[in-house]
Amino acid sequence: MKHNTTNKRPSENPLSSPPQKKKTNDQDHEATQIGENILSKHGLRVAGSIDTKQFMMARYPELNTMQSLLKQTSFSTKLDAFPQQLRSQRRRPASHRLKGLSALQRARAAKKMGCPFLKEKIVLKNGNQLKPTVFTKEYLRRKSSKRWLETHLWHVKRMRMTHVWGYQLATKPLIKSAKTQYRALTHSAVLHDASYKGCIQIKGGFKDIVHVMNTMTHPFLPSVGSDRYTKGQRMGTTHLYEPMAYPTHLICPITYVWKPPMPSNEETVLWLWAHPSADKEAVYFIKKAIEKESLVLEKVDVSDICVQKQTDTLARFEITGPHATALLQSVLLPVEARKEPNVNASDSLESYQVWKDIGCLNSSCSLSSGVVLGLTVEDPRLKFPQRKRPSTKEISPEVSQRLSNLLRHWPDHVMTSDLWDSTARLTSSESRVREYALNKRREQNLLPGSKLELTDQDSKIPVLLIHQGWDLSTASTQPTPYVHQHQHQHQVERWIVLLPYGWGSAFWNSLVFAGAKVIGIHDVHALSLESGHSCFPYDYPGTRAYEAHREEAKTSAQRQWLKTPPAKRVNYKAMGSEHPFEAAFETLIKTDSSRKKESLWNKNRPSPPYCLLQGTELVATLTKHVTTGTLTKALETLVADMFSRRHLRLHPRVDLSLFLVRVRVVCTQQGAPMPYATVYRVKDSGVEMATMVDKRAFGTAPSSLESIGYLTQGAFSFMHGRGVGIGACTALGIRALWEMMRQRKEKKLCVLLRNPNSVDYYPAELQLLS
Repeated sequence: MKHNTTNKRPSENPLSSPPQKKKTNDQDHEATQIGENILSKHGLRVAGSIDTKQFMMARYPELNTMQSLLKQTSFSTKLDAFPQQLRSQRRRPASHRLKGLSALQRARAAKKMGCPFLKEKIVLKNGNQLKPTVFTKEYLRRKSSKRWLETHLWHVKRMRMTHVWGYQLATKPLIKSAKTQYRALTHSAVLHDASYKGCIQIKGGFKDIVHVMNTMTHPFLPSVGSDRYTKGQRMGTTHLYEPMAYPTHLICPITYVWKPPMPSNEETVLWLWAHPSADKEAVYFIKKAIEKESLVLEKVDVSDICVQKQTDTLARFEITGPHATALLQSVLLPVEARKEPNVNASDSLESYQVWKDIGCLNSSCSLSSGVVLGLTVEDPRLKFPQRKRPSTKEISPEVSQRLSNLLRHWPDHVMTSDLWDSTARLTSSESRVREYALNKRREQNLLPGSKLELTDQDSKIPVLLIHQGWDLSTASTQPTPYVHQHQHQHQVERWIVLLPYGWGSAFWNSLVFAGAKVIGIHDVHALSLESGHSCFPYDYPGTRAYEAHREEAKTSAQRQWLKTPPAKRVNYKAMGSEHPFEAAFETLIKTDSSRKKESLWNKNRPSPPYCLLQGTELVATLTKHVTTGTLTKALETLVADMFSRRHLRLHPRVDLSLFLVRVRVVCTQQGAPMPYATVYRVKDSGVEMATMVDKRAFGTAPSSLESIGYLTQGAFSFMHGRGVGIGACTALGIRALWEMMRQRKEKKLCVLLRNPNSVDYYPAELQLLS
């Protein structure tokens, strides 16, 4: 092996390229001579400035030749050389696929080539890809079976939707939010779009309307014609029955507001709100009552009273929680009296001052329940997004004096509003400023993100605010034995906001961005259980609306149960549950088929054979008299006396075997009730409740137990930390339970609960709801 004997130093940079050879002087001299010869023979002598016009004219033949060649190339490839497309799409026409271009560009290219262009027919791959011409027909087709709220687009992106009561409504959020909603109810505020509740307008003479409504409303509650409601200062609440049918044939609970009296002799207007599952039934029987009274009394004329259902005229929001007032104070900014040319300046100034003073209260629960306040507010989009207004820590003596007067007496002229006028509502909706115009105004602001100021061209929206304190049942012990009374519990703030139709989305977005938590109809049902309230129609057995809901819920639950494999689903037959998917109240009542009354409103759905016993006085009577005969006569006399106060004659026949009483149960130990759980009472007075709890029954219930009712809803309550349920029991069962507890000298009504999917019995305390 030969070795290199030369001692060469290695390169400092071994990765560098080898050095280039340097040109010799002879090569440089030769290149210089060649260059000098070429420039001297063929080069142009350039001296001075170049004339642009002469230069372009010299190059014109070359440019013309290049353009003609490009046109020939484009026609040969059947593609436009310079297609009118975006820069991001200019790679697509480079290929020879004609489908890469739009139909308009292909038609333009075909016209240049002189060949006809046939537009291909678009084939719909699925039902979601609709032609623009089909949108209107598809909308009208869907509108025939369902309706949408104004905030439907907001809900459909964030909540689960369902088709119920003729509407497409939100049920609950897409995420788990049971604890979040309860926390918002007790510490912040929850927001619900209740625009689906039907508004019924009754227009006519004041005395005629009051006389007709007295034949259909609850006699133990204040009359519709009471002085506290006729001026329009407060919203009333009552129950609606068929004409002269109390205490049976309940239709639904209603709320109502009178239009404030005007100086001019206008017709009296009454607004009623009913649940959409019973609003058609309510309108039908109101008209029947008008016809009936017109035949009996000549003073009442059918043509004098007009009953009309208001559709797509009002938007209704319900906001509940400790921060409800603060959120509304930040969104509803009243317009000053000097900026309202169409309203009374004194009334507007008084309403503005009242709303400003309410913001100084620590809690609006100090106000009377049902008070009405009319305002004219700014467009909420001008100040969007709003933030919750901080609480006021210091109050001046003048504001404190005004608040004390406000709590003692609600003003007489603060409930007036243009919302009662249909023309004003329509004008407010049509004069709404477009979002594009507001964005243009925002661009002109010197400081980006600053709020817009109110101008004369901006919309002024009439609004009605109704305060309703919501009772929260936090204690299981009651001051009055057996009867659950809400007036001894603490309240949370609750406001009802009425707006013209068309402004719902604007106010909705502002309230949500301010911090309100949105809930659906299932969440409303769950929160009513937490607060101890009955929710219509779920907790009102004996009404046609409840029977319709019961059939639908039974079919849905049974279908879901049948989808489960037999080895995986609950064996209700082995558990001894005869009715696991419904609350079968008819099995608790002994009735004849001849007693079932045909329905005058819907022949396909007859009236249920049982009914609810409503009224605190009637429910309390069940625990006073000793014998059943004396109790029946006492109930009939009490009902007749209450109707005589309204100058009506009624001779009711009360059959206790047909009545149900709404109840609320609270588990005293472990366990949580479920919907359709059975309520039992111990028939043997010698058997202790503790011994019954440890028993386990398989198949049927023990002989010492008797079923007296069912629960319509039940779950674990975050407020009580134990199981809570709401349902109904028979009047005779409650009567027997009370007699047994009276013999034992106990102050609580104790029962046992049994879920449909279990054989265990759980002790619970029973409270009567009126």
